[in-house]
Amino acid sequence: GMFIIRSTLNILIESKKLTYKMTKPQNPEEYLSEVLVPETAVRLIAQDRQIGLEEAKKVMADSAEFGMYVHDIELEDLELK
Repeated sequence: GMFIIRSTLNILIESKKLTYKMTKPQNPEEYLSEVLVPETAVRLIAQDRQIGLEEAKKVMADSAEFGMYVHDIELEDLELK
C-alpha cells in the first residue's frame, strides 16, 4: 500500500509541483515520505472504513504493530544505524 501511495505521489516531485520552497526545511523526498504518504494512508483508511481521522490513525498504528509481530521485527531493528 505505502509503495503504491509513494509511487503515485512521486509525480508531484517529478512534475516540480512539490518543491523545496514548499517543503523546507525538509527536501521534497523527505516531506513526501514523512508527511504526505502517511497522511494519505490515514485518509484512505478513514474513507474506506467510514471512520474519523483519529480512529484511522489508530488502525494504521495497529496494522504496523501487527506487521512487526508477524514478520518478527523489533523496534530496535528499525532504528537508523
